[in-house]
Amino acid sequence: MTVNNAIEILRPVGSARVMDLVEEAGHDISDWAKFKGGVSRAASNPKYCYEWNYYQEGVSVILNLWFSDMKVAEDGIIFQEFNMRSLSSDLSAIKGKKPVSKRAYNFDESLKRAYRESLPVRVIVCEGNQSDVTNSDTPASQVEMRKLDQQVWSVSSYDMMTGQCKVERRAATHFIDQYSLPDINDEQRKDVNTSVYKRQRSVRDAALARADGVCEYCGKPGFLTVGGYLYLETHHIIPLYQGGSDTVDNVIALCPNDHKQAHFGADHVSIRAQLQKEISKRHLESA
Repeated sequence: MTVNNAIEILRPVGSARVMDLVEEAGHDISDWAKFKGGVSRAASNPKYCYEWNYYQEGVSVILNLWFSDMKVAEDGIIFQEFNMRSLSSDLSAIKGKKPVSKRAYNFDESLKRAYRESLPVRVIVCEGNQSDVTNSDTPASQVEMRKLDQQVWSVSSYDMMTGQCKVERRAATHFIDQYSLPDINDEQRKDVNTSVYKRQRSVRDAALARADGVCEYCGKPGFLTVGGYLYLETHHIIPLYQGGSDTVDNVIALCPNDHKQAHFGADHVSIRAQLQKEISKRHLESA
């Protein structure tokens, strides 16, 4: 497939409403109707219809991207690069550009969240008259065609210092455990029975990465969550309250069923021995 053909598959051919595409991507759109126009005019709610992106916690980030800005890397992956933080700053200094500056700022914040939380990215591909937003004399952009890309994208890189960002038309690998679900502050959550012990995220992340989405005891894959994550539960083989260390050689990734058995099963003692043996084997293989 040539570069042109690779991008051409994304060219929109219809003029679907933004609200409908946002709903198709899995976001709750009930709030769109909460303005003076009511349900019949929900799609034109100015709070949403002019935005460049949409974020829903634990679900995904939706980006409006221009078809004309799409590029293809040497490996065939379609991508876009931009710096919305810098654009927001530049626009804030131009008279009359405050609303556009705010949209660029919101876009940057969503990119940052997607990168930090490994959220899937959905892309609404737009085509039409794209204006130079930094020029006060040019008319506003007019989208003539748009469609939701059915493939999941991801934020492959984000520079926290500068805001420089790259999004790619391929999904990232998302691993998550019981302490890093979207509605939990994972650095502060504590188990009821071990309330004085904190778990280091870096240790848990290392265990999840080692498991690569597969239970390290039974070998079955974790389940997929609403946000597109592969879910396994991290478990201290020797509990922290018994002097176990919060290190990768004492933390294993298990499916929820095996995790409960490791804690409460009648054969939990033998399971612990098997888990220790499995972790020792994996460390030897990676040495």
